Amino acid sequence: PNGVIKVNSDANLSREGRWGLGAVCCDSDGQLVAVATWDLPGFDDSTTAETCAVYLAADCCFKVLFESDNSRVISILNDSSTIP
Repeated sequence: PNGVIKVNSDANLSREGRWGLGAVCCDSDGQLVAVATWDLPGFDDSTTAETCAVYLAADCCFKVLFESDNSRVISILNDSSTIP
């Protein structure tokens, strides 16, 4: 939709004990708005790392639509009872 930024985020275990997190933000025309990567201490749980990627990407001033390959993270985001 117009005025909405689509955020694609992902996380991977880049090396032992470290997670690589990334986010790509595009406008409603598919034009690149922002890109970011983070290198953080690792987690044993990929859902935690994916959630961190979404959280860091959400720290912007846009109305956003998230897309992720982690169905558990998407379920949490879609459950209004988990949002404070």
